[in-house]
Amino acid sequence: MDYVDDLKEKLLSVQETMRHKIRVASDRMKTRYDLKVNSLEFQAGDLVWLYNPRRRKGRCPKLSPDWESSYAVVTGINDVVYRIRRGPKTKMKI
Repeated sequence: MDYVDDLKEKLLSVQETMRHKIRVASDRMKTRYDLKVNSLEFQAGDLVWLYNPRRRKGRCPKLSPDWESSYAVVTGINDVVYRIRRGPKTKMKI
């Protein structure tokens, strides 16, 4: 019975050690990612491209353009989502 208890304690200690090492490695990867991440912030009036993949009947989707240009940023809702509009009288897109 001592062998089973001893083995159980060793397995629990190894498991706890590995959890700690995985947590440390995860934190280290996050800090490296955060240092190299490139966050763009757009201001009102900046011109941007809109990714809008459309499939048209009879056309090869590989060769059709997926990006639409000349949209102006109207406002920013948060860090990632913006209201954009193509012209002064057109409907806004989010």
